[in-house]
Amino acid sequence: MAHRPACGRENIFIQLKYIIMSIMARTIAAAAALLALVASAAAAGCVFENPRPEYNKEDLSSETWCTPREDLQGNRPPGLIYVNRPMLALGVSGIPTLLNAPLALTADDLKAAGVEVALMGVPADVSYARRGSSWGPRAIRNSGDWYPAGFTMPDQYSRVDANGWNLGQGLVIADYGDAPVNPTSWYRSVGSIRAFVREVVETGAIPLIVGGDHAIMYPDVAAVVDVYGKGNVSLVLFDAHYDATKVTFGGEYTQANSIMNLVKEGLVDGSNIIIVGTRSWAPADSDLEWIRGQGIKFYNMPTIDAYGWEQVSNWIIKDLQESSAENVYVTIDLDVFEHIYAPATGTPEPNGLTPKQMLNMVRRLAAETNMVGAEVAEINPLLEPASSVAGSPTTQLVNYLLRQMATGIKMRKDGLTEPWYINSTAIDGGQGQIPKDTKRQFDFST
Repeated sequence: MAHRPACGRENIFIQLKYIIMSIMARTIAAAAALLALVASAAAAGCVFENPRPEYNKEDLSSETWCTPREDLQGNRPPGLIYVNRPMLALGVSGIPTLLNAPLALTADDLKAAGVEVALMGVPADVSYARRGSSWGPRAIRNSGDWYPAGFTMPDQYSRVDANGWNLGQGLVIADYGDAPVNPTSWYRSVGSIRAFVREVVETGAIPLIVGGDHAIMYPDVAAVVDVYGKGNVSLVLFDAHYDATKVTFGGEYTQANSIMNLVKEGLVDGSNIIIVGTRSWAPADSDLEWIRGQGIKFYNMPTIDAYGWEQVSNWIIKDLQESSAENVYVTIDLDVFEHIYAPATGTPEPNGLTPKQMLNMVRRLAAETNMVGAEVAEINPLLEPASSVAGSPTTQLVNYLLRQMATGIKMRKDGLTEPWYINSTAIDGGQGQIPKDTKRQFDFST
């Protein structure tokens, strides 16, 4: 009997059978290959070998990020560069600079003008939290600080005017631009940042630095120590975190271990370090043991809550005045603030300090101690809930911190170094309506 050919339906079933079997075979093969890859990775662990080095010398742009332009000085006589045309202009107009100050491009500019405070940015972004801090310096320049540069604007507590240099009353302040930062390699940036800041300190100017994430602390402090000497600089850290962790995913210089590196390298003695405002889930017991072993003073939020900000502030000033180091560097991580006051920061924590507490404190530090440098770090404008112009809470707060630092520097220059100095005219506008025998008390409850 002749074989009857399969009908169309049977043919389809046979084809489907072969297709399904083929898919199953390929799936099993792919699964086997994946398991082999996982097993290989598990056996090898982390693989650091790379056939190409991190630094590509053949790239024509490999050194452009840190090479100064040859015409920065040129035939121009050294001195400050005023970038706004009118004599008086608010921050909403003109070319933006930090605090609307004139520019200086070289160390000769700083020296020729006798610059006392050099503002600068360090646009670093190597955090393993929420990134975006490299835009911090640009955001502060663009923040529309509406106060005009060079005209009288006395601080409302001290009545001291750090801004009125145009009238011969204030400090000589300049924006020195940004430190060189390699956008692809933080390790190659550290040395250049250190050299840039050191260049300013060597002129006698006080650097006030805007970050960038808090990894900038190490090169900034190291630069100041290069000039003033190892063991001769005290460090005050205002931060929600203690920045001395051993857990940095193998990173040598990060935003989380600057304190440890500065101590280990002998740049700052542990007994000359004060940490203020910590309140996260760290440090662990072993970390606290290390902090105690180094002689680091530790005023965390439980201490502040227990004894009050006025008392803790007095302890901090006393510690610095009695320190073996003659000079003070202040570093502020914006997460030391209660998050509502500084939302544009990478690692916020609740239950922080308030602007009232910190603005008074930085003015005191600059007036009552020999502050030779300071920085405000972890400014991430990409996280600002409002626009990055005047009125945004974070950028406005940073501008106020810089101005209070400058005010304190001018107070010290004028000899106004008594604790909690408040000008008599500042109280009730000098009207004398407050009875003279009334004891002052500072309310930091809000």
